[in-house]
Amino acid sequence: MSKFISFLIYILLSFNLLCGFMPATVQAGIKEDYEEALNLYLTAGACMAVYSGRSGAMACNYLQQSGFTVEYFDQVSAKADTRFLLASNESTSDQPVYILAIVGTENFKNLKVDLRIDMINFAGNFLDELVQNADPRNITDSRPKVHRGFYQFVQTALMGKTPGKPTALAQRLKELLLADRNRKLYLAGHSLGGAAAILTATKLLDMGVQPEQLEIITFGAPAVGNAAFARQFGYRLNLTRVVIRGDPITGILQSLGRYRQFGREITWKIPASINGVSHHLEVYLDVAIKNYYRQRQKALEAGIIQAPSRIGASPRVYVAPVANRLPSGLQQEFWYMQQTLWDEYRQILPGYVIDTGPASENIWRQKALAEGCEFLIMPEISGYAIKDEFNAYYVTLHQTIYDVKTGQLLNLTLFSHNTLHISPLEALMHNAKRLTTSTLSPDSLRRLPIPFPKASVNFSSENKPQYLW
Repeated sequence: MSKFISFLIYILLSFNLLCGFMPATVQAGIKEDYEEALNLYLTAGACMAVYSGRSGAMACNYLQQSGFTVEYFDQVSAKADTRFLLASNESTSDQPVYILAIVGTENFKNLKVDLRIDMINFAGNFLDELVQNADPRNITDSRPKVHRGFYQFVQTALMGKTPGKPTALAQRLKELLLADRNRKLYLAGHSLGGAAAILTATKLLDMGVQPEQLEIITFGAPAVGNAAFARQFGYRLNLTRVVIRGDPITGILQSLGRYRQFGREITWKIPASINGVSHHLEVYLDVAIKNYYRQRQKALEAGIIQAPSRIGASPRVYVAPVANRLPSGLQQEFWYMQQTLWDEYRQILPGYVIDTGPASENIWRQKALAEGCEFLIMPEISGYAIKDEFNAYYVTLHQTIYDVKTGQLLNLTLFSHNTLHISPLEALMHNAKRLTTSTLSPDSLRRLPIPFPKASVNFSSENKPQYLW
């Protein structure tokens, strides 16, 4: 009998698992994966936001939407130019979070930094000691040594000052973190910026900052020092190195024999739909975004997080399912594009009902009426291949707005962006940001219907067509 009861308990437990029961250990794992994916997304976005241009501006906007205050500053010296971003989120009372993102190789002067591959001594707890100890010759490889160019880049950065703030960066970060041990700083960078993030973290440790207050996340970063450097700091630094498979930069210095990587490595594959080099930041950001959405979906399905909702606010907008008109080469992108577009709607609409069902029905007005909505949005994502370009497309976002009560067409807007220098998903994000800010703010909704001007086509200097109806 006891064997039968044991067997019955086993069957019941197995049935519960099959029917959706999730052990606490599994839930904890999903939660950890989601939180890590969010951190990778935010830090990759911060790395993009350091750069000037449209992509940098969009990434900065997403950081601000996530609750961060963003500061920029530049520092120029004879040997290196540095640009930094310090993003601060102090809205969480338990652990204020800061992100220091460092620009990578951006100009010829920084390229020369990359090429200064000889090693120098790395010792000293403060900046003046670091400078003094860098020069001694004939120091054996049993002592920590680092890449000369990376060291000079970090030296420029740590001595730099933010506009309007007289305190040098290193001192400011030290005071910020020592004043409250609950504060946490993420140091992030791509390529040269990732190497600089590692060296900056080591100096903050030497200045008294606690290891648990620092987390370093690098994207496509080379090794920065020798084996002695890796031994001295490897166990003290919480370092995650994200690598795209096939990225040559992450292993190029090890081929010289004296450099060593350390820390935890996460390896990603480049999506087939991306027309880009494995080392490019745009590729890392694309994969980070997709990883975030996959992990978020798992967390939603497990009940660990809840999708945001503003159902009661006014005016209420019914968002119909997104119509998929993408070519076969971009079909794998649609799910991620849909998630991105929904997030844009959630961010900007005052009140909304988002229909996440299939787009095969044609009863959206009736559904919108039943939900008490004033406006109906019908979005569509399409694309077409660019002639004489390999694996390159124009990605187009088309949006139609109707008055729910009368059925009147109120507005029709279309934005298009090519994928010559960014991924298809990032092209859709550009379109979504421009579309929602131009047509879906509360003030814009109150002004509907918007008059329809004559169709116009504007080719920007970057040869990225914009269609506005």
